[in-house]
Amino acid sequence: MTDNLLAGPAPRPIFSPRQIAAFYFKPCLDEEGETTGYYACKTCAKRRKHAPKSGYSNLVSH
Repeated sequence: MTDNLLAGPAPRPIFSPRQIAAFYFKPCLDEEGETTGYYACKTCAKRRKHAPKSGYSNLVSH
């Protein structure tokens, strides 16, 4: 019980969701080199949809 009394606040996350998504995902491009709104995971190549101004939770939750 004394461990709980002496514990400090939980540390803040070091990386933002945007930084995590940029590290693990690359944008999928069409024939003309334009972004399609889909991002491919760099580790497993699974494609995920990312709508502008919707946040990065869909990509980060993968």
